[in-house]
Amino acid sequence: MHVPYLKIPHTLLRSGTAFASVHEKMIYFILESFSGQDGQAFPSYQTIADAVPCSKSTVKSCIQSLIASGRIEKVERFTKHGGQTSNAYRVLTRVNAPSPASQETTAPEVSLAFEEEVLKKTTLKQELVQQYESNLGKATPRIEQELLLLANEHPIERIQYAIEEAARANSRHFGYIEQVVKRLATGSAVRPKRISKRSSRNNSLFQLPNWVEQEKAAQRAYEAHHKKKQIIPDDAEIAELLQALTREGA
Repeated sequence: MHVPYLKIPHTLLRSGTAFASVHEKMIYFILESFSGQDGQAFPSYQTIADAVPCSKSTVKSCIQSLIASGRIEKVERFTKHGGQTSNAYRVLTRVNAPSPASQETTAPEVSLAFEEEVLKKTTLKQELVQQYESNLGKATPRIEQELLLLANEHPIERIQYAIEEAARANSRHFGYIEQVVKRLATGSAVRPKRISKRSSRNNSLFQLPNWVEQEKAAQRAYEAHHKKKQIIPDDAEIAELLQALTREGA
């Protein structure tokens, strides 16, 4: 029998850290409301976007984040002829919920373990976002989700190093961070720090071209030659001329 309402734990509904954004929280609850007895839901992106409401790109991004955080999983669906059709999504908390007979004894333990895992991932995300903003500036919601996706596949120390490398290279493109993380994962050498050489390149930007120095040298030579042609009397000669003019006037 279809239940015309959705039960949501108060702790999950009121939590301000369990989800990355209010859109992500709403999309999670909407997927759960569409779930059948097997826990699978397959509403279209447009259906979810109309229910939130938000854009389809926001729906796609939030679903990826929910998959990365372990709240839902993607289920590929195929037609009877073997062709692939639209994906379904399984809400993991609903699938893993205990049966009604054992709910009173095991539900608190399952809920506590799940909330601890969510809190751990949320804390990890906050640390990475804080470091990103300290080195590269404001992190958009998309960058926050990308950081969380990286954290699900790589150690946090590797991502932190990649953020520092991006800051040293003055690169705000998230792809740069991903490339550094991948190189570290494969054992490839990353770009070394060359602060001294970079400083010397920056200083070279203020050096004048050779032709400017040549023009200045030619100008100085011309002024010196022109000065030699001019006959400028010294102080003694000026005094003597003044005396002569005075006598003539008398």
